Amino acid sequence: PRTPTRDAAPSSQIPLLAIGATRNIGDYEVIGQIGQGASSRVYQGKHMRTGDIVAIKLLHLSSTEAKARKRFASEAAMMSTLRHPNILNLIEVGRVADTDFLVMEYAGGGDAIGLVREHGGKLTEAHATRLILQCAEALVAVHAAGVAHRDIKPSNIFLSKAGDAKLGDFGLALDRHRDAQLTADGMTVGTPAYMAPEQIRGNRDEAQLSDIYGLGATWFHLLCGRPPFDEATAYATFLAVERNPVPDPRTLDISISEDCWIALQLMMKKKHTERPQSVGEVVALLHSIPH
Repeated sequence: PRTPTRDAAPSSQIPLLAIGATRNIGDYEVIGQIGQGASSRVYQGKHMRTGDIVAIKLLHLSSTEAKARKRFASEAAMMSTLRHPNILNLIEVGRVADTDFLVMEYAGGGDAIGLVREHGGKLTEAHATRLILQCAEALVAVHAAGVAHRDIKPSNIFLSKAGDAKLGDFGLALDRHRDAQLTADGMTVGTPAYMAPEQIRGNRDEAQLSDIYGLGATWFHLLCGRPPFDEATAYATFLAVERNPVPDPRTLDISISEDCWIALQLMMKKKHTERPQSVGEVVALLHSIPH
């Protein structure tokens, strides 16, 4: 689909946005901030004509480095090629006061971290598996487009009001068709508790198989209320990911089926060659688990 790109709104509005005041970005009224990352802020917005609620990702005012802007542009170009019911789809790309922004679907149901808390610290096997299956189906489309997400974790799984999973935040994604060396081999990219061993070592060649590991680690978190490996420091977590077996949830007093445990272990194999070799295989594996 064509992604509209345009300049928007007077520059005087942007400093106020940075301190949280309600202002407009193009056709959207900014309702309030709903998230913040290393180089961007995310706001809830409303289209002033249609009333549609959206999420607006705005590059930090301080993020003027060429690389940050290049990554943001790469994210926009990559997201414009992706469409799936279980992805937070891109609506519009623009620039205001020389600051770039993306307008995306607003899921409306929070994220998987909040969902786990709402359910007393863990989800049932059926509930967790349904969400992971929806993310796996989204990843089929993502991988088919030559993209690897590289930061799959519960806080990047958003929920529609109906409770369906919406995979979001492609800020660290690797696009084989548009790779501008924003991350080179040997550079560690991701969130330690959900990263595969080869991802820790900076191997980009197996990034799609690393997504399968990350999906498994996220599934573990939904089932158990915590990541499989989450040590006091990133370095200690890296060592645990590299060396320690995946904890059996049943030793943590979590009731899961043998089929679920077998699938979980397969997705989180230390050697990427021992995991399912495509996310399509993961979809079939998850469908095979009795519900």
